[in-house]
Amino acid sequence: MKFLSPNEAIRGCEDSRYLDQEENDCVVRAMALAFGFSYDEAHGFTRGIFKRQDGEVAYNFTRCMKTVIQDSQTFFEGSIKQFKVKKGLCAGQMQKLYPNNTFLVGIEGHVSIYCCGTWIDYEDLVFRDSVIEELYIIENAAHLDELKGKLVRPEKFWSDPWLYAVVIGTLLLLYFLDKTYF
Repeated sequence: MKFLSPNEAIRGCEDSRYLDQEENDCVVRAMALAFGFSYDEAHGFTRGIFKRQDGEVAYNFTRCMKTVIQDSQTFFEGSIKQFKVKKGLCAGQMQKLYPNNTFLVGIEGHVSIYCCGTWIDYEDLVFRDSVIEELYIIENAAHLDELKGKLVRPEKFWSDPWLYAVVIGTLLLLYFLDKTYF
């Protein structure tokens, strides 16, 4: 599975006054990524909607997400809606099933973001066999283009094995052609 650290993707994360004080901030990070908030804005959002105190887990995530979906047009230009989860769906299956979608994902005791084949989370929190409990699909949001841009890493020039084959074949051809003329 591919991962990107949320700190690389969330606006204002490195300058936040909350960053060093938090341990249970997965819902804060997920809301920042899902809605394009800065880290501090997401703190305020989760404090208001989820009634989450700083440093606490969002115990009422599912119930609060219903409110978020109903009121999303007031703070979000895009759409978010609950997505039916296939029974037994695990994190490791997401890339194959949903290579081009963006989801807010509820996993037992954790909230994460999955975007176009990449988990925007820490590698020690989402595992291949983590069972997906909730999915919320995020679409038509302008900030997703910026987020997806952070996921695209240019391929290294020499990483393609076909390139090696073409270069070696060309060199061998030149070597043998050179021998026939002399």
